[in-house]
Amino acid sequence: MGHGLRLGVLGPVTAWRDGVRVGLGPARQRAVLGLLALTPNVPVHRKTIIDAVCGDDVPATAVHLVQVYVNRLRRLLDPGRLLTSAGTSYELVAADGQLDLMVFEVRASRATRAHAAGELGVACEAYAGALDTWRAEPLADIEILHAHPVVVALRQRRSDLVIRYGEAAMAAGRHGDVLPRLRELAAAEPLNERAHAALMLALAGSGQQAAALTLFDDLRRRLDDQLGVRPGAELADAQQRVLRQDVPQGPGRGAGATPLAPRQLPATVPSFAGRDAEFATLTKATDDGGAGQRARIMTITGVAGVGKTTLAVHWAHQAARRFPDVQLYVNLRGFDPSGTPVAAADALRGFLAALSVPAGMIPATADAQAALYRSLLADKRMLVVLDNARDPAQVRPLLPGSAGCMVVVTSRSSMAGLVAAEGAGQLSLDVLGDAEAAELLAGRLGRTRAVAEPEALAELTALCAGLPVALVIVAARAIARQHLPLGALAAELRVSKNRLDALSTGDSATDVRSVFSWSYLSLSAPAARLFRLAGLHPGPGLSAQAAASLAGIPLSAARQGLRELVSAHLIDEHSPGRFALHDLLREYAAEQARCTGTQVSRRAAIHRMLDHYLHTALAAAALLEPEQPWIILAGITRGVTLERFAGPRAAADWFDAEHPVLMAAIALAVDHRFDLHACQFAVTLTGILDQSACWGDLAVCSATALAAAQRAGHREAEAYAQRGLAGAFARLGRLSDAHVHLQRCLEQFTELDNLDGQARAHLNLACLLHDMDDSERALGHAHRAREMFGLLQQAPGLAASLNTVGWLEAWLGQVEQGLAYCQQGLALAQDIGDRANAAATWDSLGFVRDLLGQHEAAVSCYQLAAAIYSELGAVWYRAEVLVNLGDAHEAAGDHQAAREQWREALEVLQRTHYPGTERLRAKVASQPVTR
Repeated sequence: MGHGLRLGVLGPVTAWRDGVRVGLGPARQRAVLGLLALTPNVPVHRKTIIDAVCGDDVPATAVHLVQVYVNRLRRLLDPGRLLTSAGTSYELVAADGQLDLMVFEVRASRATRAHAAGELGVACEAYAGALDTWRAEPLADIEILHAHPVVVALRQRRSDLVIRYGEAAMAAGRHGDVLPRLRELAAAEPLNERAHAALMLALAGSGQQAAALTLFDDLRRRLDDQLGVRPGAELADAQQRVLRQDVPQGPGRGAGATPLAPRQLPATVPSFAGRDAEFATLTKATDDGGAGQRARIMTITGVAGVGKTTLAVHWAHQAARRFPDVQLYVNLRGFDPSGTPVAAADALRGFLAALSVPAGMIPATADAQAALYRSLLADKRMLVVLDNARDPAQVRPLLPGSAGCMVVVTSRSSMAGLVAAEGAGQLSLDVLGDAEAAELLAGRLGRTRAVAEPEALAELTALCAGLPVALVIVAARAIARQHLPLGALAAELRVSKNRLDALSTGDSATDVRSVFSWSYLSLSAPAARLFRLAGLHPGPGLSAQAAASLAGIPLSAARQGLRELVSAHLIDEHSPGRFALHDLLREYAAEQARCTGTQVSRRAAIHRMLDHYLHTALAAAALLEPEQPWIILAGITRGVTLERFAGPRAAADWFDAEHPVLMAAIALAVDHRFDLHACQFAVTLTGILDQSACWGDLAVCSATALAAAQRAGHREAEAYAQRGLAGAFARLGRLSDAHVHLQRCLEQFTELDNLDGQARAHLNLACLLHDMDDSERALGHAHRAREMFGLLQQAPGLAASLNTVGWLEAWLGQVEQGLAYCQQGLALAQDIGDRANAAATWDSLGFVRDLLGQHEAAVSCYQLAAAIYSELGAVWYRAEVLVNLGDAHEAAGDHQAAREQWREALEVLQRTHYPGTERLRAKVASQPVTR
C-alpha cells in the first residue's frame, strides 16, 4: 500500500499505515469514518452522522457516542490531522492519493476530459484505471449505510462511468476491453436499459450480433413481466443498430451497410394518455408550414420528467406517414447523467451515415457536413426529432433547410433563441391534470384494477403531483405487486419520509431524483444555490424579493438566478414576478439544501425569509391599519429585501397574493423555534384576516402564536394571541369562548401594566358584549377604552373608541349623544389620515342617521364607508356596509337600489359565517326585479 496512511471506502472500510492494515473497531465506529470519507474535506454536522449511523433508533447518548468514536479514530489513525472538528461538525482532511475515492474521482475526471477531446485511447486507459480502484460496493461492510443517498449516488456514478467507458471503447474499436465490465454491470442491474444498450453494442462490435439480440429479447421480457413497460428509446435504438449492422467493428470485423431511407424513431409507449391540446398544436404546426420557404420547427420544453420525449415520439409515430422519405432521431443528451452532451458534429455525422454517405465521403469540417446534410434533404419530406437538447447552438447545425421538413426539439431549456432567430413554435409542457394523470395510471394498471379503487387512484395521482415520470414509476410498482391493493401502495407513498426515495428505481433514466439532478447539475453556481434555498420556502409561490432574501443577495442577482431557473424549467413563473416549484422539485431542492451547506446556513436563510415576510407585512399593515400593535423583535437581518407599496390598495393586494405563504410562514417559524416571529405574524395579520373573513385561518395562526408565546415565556405576546383567538371565535359564533380569551387577555395586559393592550381589550369586549346582548356592559368597556386611549394620546385607538361609544349610545337610545361621539371620532380619524377608522365611523354615522329618520343622509354615509373599504381592499367589511346601505335605500323607498346592494353583499357574505346570510337571501328574493 506504500508509505503513510491510506484509506479505502470503495469496498469495506479499511485503513493501512505504511502497508500494514489498521483495525478500525466496531461497525458503528467504522460507519462514522466511512460517512466522513464519503465527503472528504467537507464538514459533516454531528446530527447528520447520528441520523445516518443510528437510523430511527437514536440513543440518548448519541452525541457522546459520536464523540467517543471520533476520538478513538483519531488515536488509531493520525491524531489531530486527519479528523478535525469545528463546533458540532467533523471533517476528514485527506490529501490527493490518500483516499481511494479521491483517486477514483481524479481518474474519472481525466477520462471524461480525454473522451470529450477525442483522445479515445487515453480515455479508455483512464476509465479502466478509475474503475480498478473499486474493490467492491462502497462501504461494503457497513450495512446501515448501504441506502445512504451519497452511497447510492456513488454506485450510480460508477454505473455511468462503465457505460461511458463502453462508448469510448466502441468508438476506439476496443470492444473486448470493456465487455467484462459491461456484463458485470448488466448482471448487477438487470433493469438498467442504458447498461444493456451499451453491452449490446459492444457485443455486436465484437461480432456477436446473435448474443446482442438475445440480450435485448431477455431484457424486453423482464421489463414486460416486472414493470409492464416496453424498452425505452436508447435500448430500442441499440436493437435497430444491431439489426442494421450499424455498429463500428473491432479489429478484423467488416463494417455493415446503412439503410437508404432511415426510420430511426424509437418505440412509442404502450399506453399514452392526455396531451390532446399539445397533440393538436404539433399537428397544426405541420399543417400550417407547407407553404413556407423553410423547415418547420417546434420546441417542446418543460420540467424534467414531464413527458417531453414521450409526447414527441408518440406524435412523431402518428405523423410519420406525412414524412415518408426520412425519419431521423437522436438523443442529444443535453441533460444527461454523464454531463457530456452529444456534440452537434457527432450527431451530424450519425445522420449522414444513416443517409448512406460513406465514411470516406463525409467532409472534415462541421460547416461542410451541415451543407451536405441540407443538400441531401432538399425536396425531401423528412421528420427530425432532436431529443433532450441542451441549447440552440447544439441544435442549429442539425436543422434542415427544406420546407418539406419538420423538426421537433425537446429540451429542459426554454430554447428562446430558436424561437427568436429561427421562428420556431413553442410548446411548454406542464404536468398532467388530475383526469389525465388518472387516465395514464389506469392505462398502465388496467381499467378493472383502476375502477375498483377510485379513491386510491386519485390519491396516487395527487402524491405524484401530475408528473408523468413519477406516475410511470408508481404504475410499475403496482404492476410488480399485483397482490397489494392500490390503497396500500398509496399509503406507503403517503407515509414515506421522502417521496423521492419512494419514487426511486435505481435506473438513472427513470429515477425521479436522478432525472431532476441532470437539470440541477447544469446550473451555474449562483442559480444552483438559489434553487436549493427555494426548497426551504414553504410555498406555494415566492417573489423575486423573497428569493433575494432567502439567498441574502441583491435583488438584481436574484432576478438573474430566477431567469436561469425558469429557462431550465426548474421553477415556473406562473404570473409576472411570482415563482413556484413543482411539489417534487421542491422536495428535491430541499434535499439538496440539506446535503449542501450547514444547518447554520440553512437556519440563517430561513431567518432572512421570515424577516422578509414579517417586516413586509408590518409595512403593508401600517398602510391599512395605523398604530399596529408591536412585539419587540431583534433588528431586521442583513441581506433581507423588502417589498415596496405605492399605497393601501397595493398593500391589500400583497396580503391577498401572499395569504397562503404567510400562513405557512407562521408554521415554519414555529417549527424552527422563531417563536416571536410567529407571535408578531399573528398580531400583524389579525386585522387583515378579519376583514378578509378568513376566521378559520385567524383561529389557527392565533392558536399557533399562543403556543409559541407560552413556550417562549413571553407574556405580552401571549396576551396578543389571546386577543386574536377571541376575535376569531367571535366571528365564528363561539361567543362564550371568545369572552373567556378576551378576559384572559385583559387580565394579562393588566398584570403587565400595558395600557395600550388593556384599551384594545376593553374595545374588543365592548363589541363582543353587544353581540352577546349585553349592551349596557359593552358601553362601559367602550368608555373605559376611550379614557385609556385618551390618556395614552393614541389617536387611532381614540378615534376607534369614540366611534364604538357613539354607536352603542345610539343603540341604547341616546341618539343625539351617539351622533356627537361619532362626529368626534370621524374628525379625529380624518385629521390623522386613518382611512380604516374613517370608514368604520361613516358606517356608524349611517346607522345613527337612519335612527334619526334621515335616510338620504344615511345612504350618503354608507356610500362613503363602502368606497373607502373598496380602496383598502376590505371586501368583507364593505359587504357588511352594503347590507346597511340596502336597508337605508329600502327605508328611503328605493326598493330596486336596496335589492342591488343586498345582492352584491350576498355574493360575498354567503361564503362566510355571516349570521344574517339566510335573512339577507330572503330580503333579496322579496324585492321585485324592475326593468
